[in-house]
Amino acid sequence: MVHSELLLSAMTLAIAAFSCYLLCQQASNQAKRPLLLSLLCLQALAAGPLLFALWPAGTQLYIALLPVIFYLLLPALWCYLQALTAANSWCWSKQVNRHFCTLPLALLLSVMILWLPAASFQQLFFTDMPVETPLAQGVAVLFLLLTLGWCALSLGYVIGIGKTILNYHQRLKQIYANQQGKTL
Repeated sequence: MVHSELLLSAMTLAIAAFSCYLLCQQASNQAKRPLLLSLLCLQALAAGPLLFALWPAGTQLYIALLPVIFYLLLPALWCYLQALTAANSWCWSKQVNRHFCTLPLALLLSVMILWLPAASFQQLFFTDMPVETPLAQGVAVLFLLLTLGWCALSLGYVIGIGKTILNYHQRLKQIYANQQGKTL
């Protein structure tokens, strides 16, 4: 079971790395950057099983990076969808930055997780025992709040993605249904 999980993780990383390589070849196209960011986030998530098996000392660093990865993934996917469905050529703008406004909280949580002593980290993430230090309690509370916030954001993004796709399909129908001025 563990070997198949590692194999799947390695294959996923290889495919994502190759995809990122191909996207980097098209670096001049700004619309591909959100896809690249999405793939990098997914690649980091897929690296977990390999990292746990091959570099156990990196577990705290990996878990500390997870909030940032998750809070980058949603806006990256949203921006990629906007790039795909844009009527004109898409480029990064100041309006896009508002989708990343929750990232500082995720960065704060990441730093707090990194600051945890090893015993508190193990106790918080790998045992059922309650944490006792104020820093570990703060991490637990912020982790809970950001997890709930991410779930709410995910719901909002899924609804927004659904609406965007429906609007895009309506636009396409209008473009192809308009027979004015077209001849065979």
